Amino acid sequence: MSKIVLYSHQDIAGENIAKFLKVDNIEIFGIDEKVINLNDLPSEIYNMAGAKIDLIIVASRHKSESKMPTLCVHSPGNFNDAKLGGNEKSLSIAPALYIRKAILEFKKEKEKNLNLVNYDVTLEVTHHGPTLNLPVMFVEVGSSEEQWNNLNACEVAGNVIKDLYGTNLNKKNTTIAIGIGGNHYAGKFTKILLNEEIAFGHIMPKYNFNGEMIEQMISKTIPKPEIALIDWNGLNSEQRNKTIKKLNEINLGKV
Repeated sequence: MSKIVLYSHQDIAGENIAKFLKVDNIEIFGIDEKVINLNDLPSEIYNMAGAKIDLIIVASRHKSESKMPTLCVHSPGNFNDAKLGGNEKSLSIAPALYIRKAILEFKKEKEKNLNLVNYDVTLEVTHHGPTLNLPVMFVEVGSSEEQWNNLNACEVAGNVIKDLYGTNLNKKNTTIAIGIGGNHYAGKFTKILLNEEIAFGHIMPKYNFNGEMIEQMISKTIPKPEIALIDWNGLNSEQRNKTIKKLNEINLGKV
């Protein structure tokens, strides 16, 4: 399986995470532009990584107004407009098993590291670019410059990326799901992931709901989703009705 790690030289956290990865035998590439602005991978990356890339892991910062210390994971894509890079109404491929693995490893790292006691480990919903036709996931440290420069937190993110890079995952007894509803920080879905054998690909929040994108959430999650989990109270009645109608049309199980 061919994997690469990508980061931006414009990203403080990405640069710091990369410091802990360059000592290992990892295909890691730094680019001058923001990763979210990519329309395609630079040709030199394709040339060096080979014709087939099975997984892109982006080492990245996470930014929020709350400045809450956060270790988070998500795949990119846009359910509606593309104000933060990528293409509108277009998703990258979400590698559900690797997203799950990253959250589990972040949790383990946090539990054994007292310096991370105040950090929240969470899934984020699908958002921003790039929208590449490849499996892409972001492993992030947030949510302010203080955390981006916290080498302890960045080393932990590096450890998680090393684990993802060095592991080939298969489905076994894990149920693959998409998530619909809730807020930007997918706390309910994170709790389910941590307590059940369930892996999430794309997650669509209430604030960015688009019922017509549900089919693309399914087609661009790997392995193929078997169920959709709905945060019932995290949608309004119109959104719930549209969700149920669409899932019935495509005959996907719903919980």
